[in-house]
Amino acid sequence: MPKTAILTVMFAAAALPFWAQEILPSDEDVAGKITETEMQRLATLHDYSVIRKYVLHNSHLKSDAVMTVRLKYQKGCGKSFEIIGVENADGMSRRVLDRLLQSEAESSHKESQDQFAISKVNYKFHVTGTDTRDGRSCYIVDLIPKHKSRYLVQGKAWVDKNEFALVRIEARPSVSLSFWVGKPYIVQDFQKVGSFWFAAHNRSESESWVLGSSVLTIDYSDYKVTPEIRVALNHPTP
Repeated sequence: MPKTAILTVMFAAAALPFWAQEILPSDEDVAGKITETEMQRLATLHDYSVIRKYVLHNSHLKSDAVMTVRLKYQKGCGKSFEIIGVENADGMSRRVLDRLLQSEAESSHKESQDQFAISKVNYKFHVTGTDTRDGRSCYIVDLIPKHKSRYLVQGKAWVDKNEFALVRIEARPSVSLSFWVGKPYIVQDFQKVGSFWFAAHNRSESESWVLGSSVLTIDYSDYKVTPEIRVALNHPTP
């Protein structure tokens, strides 16, 4: 191949990423669509149940503490938990797991769940790029909390390009959760169940000079979901 041809191919290959670069949507546009998706989910989800398996690993524990629970959620009533299995969870590890369930149940009974939502009420969004996650084309979006809250996080999210639903989050709480765990590093993956997106897997890592290093993983299975429209069809207004 002539040198001129080789140089032409080289320059064309070098220029390709620039010309092929995808034009990202505006932060405002993405913020609006993510908010719309989240608000629609909150409005149309009536109730669901799921099996959660908690596994707590701590450098001071001889073996991992495992707790399996059934979570039930009903709109307007919040969450409740039924413990269906426990392994190696006693003493400190049992208190930690029990407190997690109690805290989540209590917060779910708050009058407004909007304070937990990934929405423009709670966050500023900044689109930084694109990626493929679990076979889905996603925007990578910085999550910047507008106020300090133990229920808000700061980090980044992978957002499905078509549905503007969360596919993955990597973040830390916007404030310290406690003296014991501080701001754990959280990775949460989501899955689509019917027309709704739910958590699939959660991993939290924390470091404390008192408790040492801890890793908590939560796996979710056996979702049963009832949308608002199905409830209305089964119980029509007289």
